[in-house]
Amino acid sequence: QGWAVIENDVEHPAYTTIAANSLRFSPDSQRFVYAALTHGQWSVILDGKAQQPFNKIATRTLAFSPNSQKLVYIGYSAGTAHVVLDGDVVGGYDYADQLTFSPDSEHLVWLASDGEQYFLVADGMSSHETFDEPLAGARIHFANNLSCHTVARRPGPSFVRIALKLSVPEKKPAPQKDDTYDPDTTPVPNEPAGTESPFVEVPTE
Repeated sequence: QGWAVIENDVEHPAYTTIAANSLRFSPDSQRFVYAALTHGQWSVILDGKAQQPFNKIATRTLAFSPNSQKLVYIGYSAGTAHVVLDGDVVGGYDYADQLTFSPDSEHLVWLASDGEQYFLVADGMSSHETFDEPLAGARIHFANNLSCHTVARRPGPSFVRIALKLSVPEKKPAPQKDDTYDPDTTPVPNEPAGTESPFVEVPTE
């Protein structure tokens, strides 16, 4: 007994309940997602397959990328807001919201808080610029694939435009095959020192 979704005359497994406001198709209408409760835990069901369970799913945050290939949402467990991208947790915060894809679907930016300050997160990397709180009704807007902004509040009271310019790592040519490679005599190249931030800060206005 329970509730089940019927998609194209195919009945999905039954669940204790289904969040009616979570059912949605991807932009290309080829993928289908919803949130369901089973055994006291909520899971996102993508294309008929359940993802990891959470205490709660913020169903309004369920969003496909413009190209329909990626899915993002926020799940809550133990008081932490987890940003979930394609089934993988990419960040945990006291608060998270405004999950926003770039027009080309290559980047994801969201608003987050550590309990004291708010900041933007781009592709999992937190911005160093913080602010007191987001402006009510403000959203993250992409001007193009590599530039986004939002409006926030600072003491005063004053409003400030927070802008991020995303950077694209330089692609290095693939190494050419060397038939003379000898593991005993060929030196091993140095590993990269670390991961470069996916964005550069833009001075506030």
